[in-house]
Amino acid sequence: MIKSSAVNIPDAGMPELPAYLYRRLTKVIFSILNSGILTGDFKYVWHFVRYFRNELYERHIDENYINCVFCSNLVRTGCHRHCLKCGVGTYIRCSPSLPGILYNESTQRDDSDDLRTPWYFKETCRHFKRLSLKKYFKNLHSVLSPAGIYDFEVLEGLENGLSAGAKPCHVCAAADYELYKRCSSQEGFDTEAPCNRADAELKSFYMNKDANKYKDAKKKVS
Repeated sequence: MIKSSAVNIPDAGMPELPAYLYRRLTKVIFSILNSGILTGDFKYVWHFVRYFRNELYERHIDENYINCVFCSNLVRTGCHRHCLKCGVGTYIRCSPSLPGILYNESTQRDDSDDLRTPWYFKETCRHFKRLSLKKYFKNLHSVLSPAGIYDFEVLEGLENGLSAGAKPCHVCAAADYELYKRCSSQEGFDTEAPCNRADAELKSFYMNKDANKYKDAKKKVS
């Protein structure tokens, strides 16, 4: 990811709720949550959207942090189950938003060994336009689906070092099991302590993978 000036675009066609109605709706939701009616997953989603999204957005604005996952130019392809494509054409091929076991399936029938670099780890181009706060998770799966909950856990793990209260080891293991084994075998390894390596280690893994694919392609041409 590249740190540079980012364009922030406002919401379009998203009507605001009246203040009194918003307060009433929030009160009702809190009442339901406190009653124990909703499952742990729904509580997690509520907390993620209600609090984590705001914190993440503000942090990214303050640090001028840009990442393709939060770009308005990403669009659903319709050709693969989990992929998105770059709407301005900086990248030709589609890719999934995030790493993890959910995306470990092939995106091309004739390319079964190809593990695509997720948008989260691609170099962000000059066409980056930040999604607005309300749409900040647009490039993830629906919040009401199991895939959406999985996306939240992966994103939380990469951004905060903890995924639902534990190290995001499953994310690293899905991409590179050797990385997981090296890390988990270290003395003093604690699954409940925040991980400050997953983001950098996975980025290095995908960059090296892309570099090796480029070298192999050059060999075939020559």
